[in-house]
Amino acid sequence: MADYYSDCYRQMTANGQGSYVFYNVIEGEALLQEWRAAYQAEGYMEEAVTALDASACDMRLEMQNCNRTDNL
Repeated sequence: MADYYSDCYRQMTANGQGSYVFYNVIEGEALLQEWRAAYQAEGYMEEAVTALDASACDMRLEMQNCNRTDNL
């Protein structure tokens, strides 16, 4: 989860204030469950909001199941 949080922070601070879209990929059911629990339990982007000198952050999260098939 630390990598996920770091990447969200990096993308938010790179984009600055305003509306924008960014993506992250989470692989594995265990990590997905940890992500869901963390999102429901805490406002984990407070550091990015503070760094941007913003007063709030509104997020919409979407999950897409991607079954990867490698063709060798």
